[in-house]
Parts: sequence; structure tokens; C-alpha cells
Amino acid sequence: MFARSATMNTLGKTMNNILALQIDTRESDWLKTWDKRPPKELDGVLISVQMLENGDAKVWCTDGSVLLIERKTPSDFLNSIPSDHIFDQAARMMGERTTAGVLPFLIVTGEIHRNPQTGMCIIPGQKHGEGWNWDAVQGAFLTIQEAGVPVIFCASEMEYGAALDRLARRNKRQMIINPTREIIPLSAQERVLCAFDGIGPDLARAILEKCSSLGWAFDVLTDMAKDAPKIPGVAFGRKQMIVKTLFGTLENAKLSVCDTSESAY
Repeated sequence: MFARSATMNTLGKTMNNILALQIDTRESDWLKTWDKRPPKELDGVLISVQMLENGDAKVWCTDGSVLLIERKTPSDFLNSIPSDHIFDQAARMMGERTTAGVLPFLIVTGEIHRNPQTGMCIIPGQKHGEGWNWDAVQGAFLTIQEAGVPVIFCASEMEYGAALDRLARRNKRQMIINPTREIIPLSAQERVLCAFDGIGPDLARAILEKCSSLGWAFDVLTDMAKDAPKIPGVAFGRKQMIVKTLFGTLENAKLSVCDTSESAY
């Protein structure tokens, strides 16, 4: 349920550009108190704490647009780079933009500076950034924005509410601008298949469309028998490559699915 803060203007309307705000249940405790004690920028806004599929917050604006926000402290952002977690989050946010029309943003609640002597990152008041190359971090920010997710900074966590208000205030009329790079979101099963040389996203999807599960896919992909089921785009040589990658040999190597109650197709 939404909770409404009481501050209204003389016409009984909210004094800002946000109608409603959803905060993810996995967010920090201080944020989850906003439904009862919002910052001044969000007075009059309907606020709820609910689990979101993507992002840390959803913002319903008075102009009819919906913003999807991923919030990260500087340390959180740096920690999300090595595992590619932040890029996966950006891809999922762009997927929700395609399916639901939301506008995704990454907000970093703090500053990341460059040490001019070492070229490494500095997070004011912390030592965490010292192990990170500033140029590499800028490359990560660029990748996210190339994917179509704008990145903005606010001075601190306490400025997060003001940052949301500024985004809600911006003109969001339609513009014909495409991301400079295409993001292709992959399912967990597709990512496993794409680990093999020669199998890209399109072929991975074709394999999973032909087979009822990843287990059945491996059953078929490692079956070297002449009468084995055929998958378009998977020639015998590619099967050999998959088997050798999995087992290191072509001798008597095959994965089998134990449950034979289902058909592979």
C-alpha cells in the first residue's frame, strides 16, 4: 500500500513532480522509512515499499512517465563491475523499457574522484576506491550509457530524494535517439550455451527452442551417434568441439539426462 505525506499546496495538489514512489524491499533501512518520514522533496508523494523485479525504485511522474532507478553508492558501483553485475542490471532495465515503457537511470549517491598522482580512484572519506583504475571505471560508466541507461551523480545519499525530484522535473518528450550499442539480455540457460565457442545468442535460443530444457540440450549436443536428433546450426564438428570442451576427449563421452519420461523435443 502507498502512504501519502501530508504536505500539499493551496490547491490540494502535490508540490513536486512525482505522484508516487515504490522503493524496493531490499534497499537500505533508512530508505524504507520514507513511507513514514520522507525527505522534503517528496512531501505529498504516495510512497510504498515493495519488491521490484528490476531496479531499486520506480517513480511515477506527473507528466505520465515512469522512471526505473538503480541506486548505487560509489563503493557498491565499483564492487559491481568485476562480476558484470551492473551491466546485467542495465540490460534488464533496458528490457523493462522495451516491455513496459519505463525510463531507466543509474544514480550514484556520492562522488568518485581521480588521484592525479596515481590515476586511481578516490572516494571522499573512504579508502575503498584506491584499488580501482579511474580510466577503467569511466569505461564502465560509458558502457552503461551506451546501452541506453543514463548515469547521474548526486552529492551524497542524503541528496537522493532531490535527485529523484530533478529527474521527474526533466522534459521527457520522445526523442529519436538509439543506444550506441545493442544489449542482448540472455537467460541463465542461454548464457551457459554461449560459453561454447561458435554458439552465440541466436543459436543458443534456437537450441533451447528445439530442446525442452538445458539438460536435454546437452543430451543431444553430446550425442555423436549417426541417428542422433539434429539441431539446425549444430553440425557434427560443433558437437565434437562441445564434447571435447566438456570432457577433454572424444572417447566414450556423452551427457545423459536421467529422466527419460519426456521427449527431447
